[in-house]
Amino acid sequence: MDSGLKTKNTFDTFIVAVGAALVLVGLYLFISGKQGDGSRNSNVEGFGIKINVSNPSIILVVIGIGLILLPMFLPNAPDTKP
Repeated sequence: MDSGLKTKNTFDTFIVAVGAALVLVGLYLFISGKQGDGSRNSNVEGFGIKINVSNPSIILVVIGIGLILLPMFLPNAPDTKP
């Protein structure tokens, strides 16, 4: 009996777990970070895009949320049962 819900395989579970871990680490770094005057900025560069952020842990949170949502956008494997 199919309940209509997407069944998660081990890859989906792994991706969600990695995403959740990144979110938790990012939140921990953000909360435990030193409360400065905001003049300390970090430059992050990836794929030719330069981003100037005041707290790089926000990037971990955003990537983690993206990984948590990723399995919802991946197509289901085709059903091999007749």
